[in-house]
Amino acid sequence: MIVDDVSAMPDTSPIIVEGAALLPEKVAELVSSPHQAIWVVPVPDFQKEHYAKREWIHDILNQCDDPDTAFQNWMGRDIGFAAYVAKDAMDRGFKVIIVDGSRSIQENYEEVKRHFNL
Repeated sequence: MIVDDVSAMPDTSPIIVEGAALLPEKVAELVSSPHQAIWVVPVPDFQKEHYAKREWIHDILNQCDDPDTAFQNWMGRDIGFAAYVAKDAMDRGFKVIIVDGSRSIQENYEEVKRHFNL
C-alpha cells in the first residue's frame, strides 16, 4: 500500500521514510534521483528506549509468557532490519539520517530541509 501511495505522488515529490516500512529497493524503482528520498533510522539504544515508552507495546508484551524476552527479541529483529534498511539505502545513494538522540528534532528537521533544498 505504501508503494502504491508513493507511486501516486508527483515524480518530484520528496520522500521521507521513518522506520523500515518502505524498503530502499522499492523506492529506487519509483524515483528519478536518490536525492528525492531520505531515511530516518534510529540507533539500537535510542530505538529500545523510545519503543519501551509507547503505552501500546506493553499491552502486547503483557500477553507473552516472558515480556522481557519478548521485548528483547522484538527489538533484536527490528534493530537488525533497521541496519539492513540503512545499509541498503546508503548503498543505493540515498541520504540516511541516523538518530541517536544527540541532535534535537529541530536539527534533524533542518537537515531534511537542506537535503531537499527547502
